Parts: sequence; C-alpha cells; structure tokens
Amino acid sequence: MMRPVLVAAMFLCLHGPQTAGTARAETATPPTTSPPTAIYALGRVEPVGEVITVAARAGTDGARIERLTVREGQRLSAGDVLAVLDIEAERLAQMAAAEADVALREATLDRIRLDATTDLDVNGAALEQMRAELATAHADHERFRQLLAKAAISEAEYDRKRRDFLTAEQGVRQAVADLARTEARLGEEQIDVAVAGRELDAARAELARQRARLENAYIRAPIDGVVLTLHARAGERIGSDGLLDMGDLDRMQVVAEVYQSDIIHVRDGQTARIESPVFDTALTGTVSRMGLRVGRQTIVDSDPAANTDARVVEVDVRLDAASTLRARVFTDLEVTVVFPR
Repeated sequence: MMRPVLVAAMFLCLHGPQTAGTARAETATPPTTSPPTAIYALGRVEPVGEVITVAARAGTDGARIERLTVREGQRLSAGDVLAVLDIEAERLAQMAAAEADVALREATLDRIRLDATTDLDVNGAALEQMRAELATAHADHERFRQLLAKAAISEAEYDRKRRDFLTAEQGVRQAVADLARTEARLGEEQIDVAVAGRELDAARAELARQRARLENAYIRAPIDGVVLTLHARAGERIGSDGLLDMGDLDRMQVVAEVYQSDIIHVRDGQTARIESPVFDTALTGTVSRMGLRVGRQTIVDSDPAANTDARVVEVDVRLDAASTLRARVFTDLEVTVVFPR
C-alpha cells in the first residue's frame, strides 16, 4: 500500500511541484522555407498599342467592299487606303454636283458685284464729262456776252452760245440725277450681294458635307503598321469583326497576367524573361506599365487542373530591340513571363 506514495514523493523530488494550470506544453518549431526566386505569369505577345481592328465609318451600313487594296503582311502608313466601298461612285457624283453649284453661286455673286460697280462707274464718268462741257460752255457764254456788249458779234451768235450753255447746265443736272439713282440702286443691289453671298456660303457648306460623305467610301489605316488578319474580301459587307486587324510590329510587348497575390513583387522598370517552346532562347524585356485594377484571368494554362477563375493584374513588358525582331511574327502567342526577385 506504500508503493504509490513513494513513487509520488520521488517525482516531486525530481521535478518540483507543478499544477495543471501552470504546466506548459512544448510546441514544435515549424520548418523554415525559402521564398520563391521568381514570379511566373502567363502572357501574350502583341504590338505596343495592342492590335487594332479597323472597321467602316458610320453611315456606311449595307455598303459592300468594291476594292480591297491591301493584303495580309503588308506594311502601311497612317492614311493609306485599305478598301473602297461601292458607294464611291454615287458619292463622287454628289460631290461633283455640289462643286458645280458652288461655281454657279460664285459666278452669280461676281456678276451682281460687277453690274453695280459698272453702273456706278459709267454714271460717274458721264457726270464728269458733263461738268467739263458745262465749264467750256460757261466760258464761251461769258466771252460772247462781253463781245455782244462791245457790238463785236451779232445777237444771233450770242444766242447760240447761250443755248449751248443752258444745254450743258441741263446735262449736268441730268447726270447728277442719274448718279443719284445709281447710288440708290446700289444700296438695293448690296442686299442682292448679301443674299448671293449667303447662298454661296450654303453651297460651300454643302460641298464640304459631300466631301466628308465621299471620304466615308474609303477605309484608311489609322496608324503605321502591318496588316495581321483580313476579315472581309471584295464583294462582301464588313461585319462585326471589322475589315482587318493591324498593329505596329516595330514595337512589341508581352501582356502578362500576374496573380493578385504576386503583384507586390513586380515593379516598373523590372527586367523580365519571356519563355516559350517557339523560341530557342528566352526573350527579354522591361516592365513598362502596371495595371491599376484586378480582373479575371483570360489566358488559361492548357493543364485541365489549372485555375481558370483566378484574379490577375495586367502588366506590360516592353521587349528590347533584339527580342522584338524575333517576336514580331508571333502576335497573340501565349508565353510564360518570369519576373526574377
């Protein structure tokens, strides 16, 4: 019966008194793991500025492609004609009619101005001539009156000069009246000039509108770049996919989709490596832009077990010159982007 007591006494001597409330359980130290040396993300190769889809202009619904002037792989400059729609002939005729109307309005305005100026000049010249004749007749009349007073001429000769003087006076009065009527009519013609000017302005505005409508018959390149894909051919209508896709292949980038949990390890100016079985060696580039919002992943790994609903941030990696030359023929290629830490 004494054995349990002895065992308890020996335990107290070796370990000292402990209670259940003060006993400490020993905890295991978790093993340490080193942080990853790089961040991996899926990405796609594309031109800087993205691939641009070129569509027809507004107001050309139902129009078909009359002529397609480009081919896939062709290099273009901004403003080059890509296609001509079948509305071109109609729009050309409408613009020609507008040009003819402008020419007619210009001629009408010039004629009204010329008529008014000509009448004024003619009447002014007539008045000056009559005043000169009056001055001559007045001088002759005075001279003959003095000669008559000296009995140097006959009464009949004096009467003839007096009639010439009176006729000249009447001519001046008539010329003054004609000039006054012309000036009054000129005021009325100024109204005609103003009306003709407004009609010319309206015709020019219509011509500008027809030129804009004609321009809608041509689809032009919005940027310098290369035709990547044609979506429509001659004789077809341009659908929702547009006429073609184009991009500036002289500047290439990779758009990487970085997991939101990894984005804190990526920064502007950071060097990145781009890998793909297509390339013998990796491409290199530099982070040029980091997205400002978290979105749904759009580039999915071919592994069936991969997460297809991850939240990611888009990061643009601008390729260097050597990598651009290698990647320019692989637009939309899916790649792996490695961001060393």
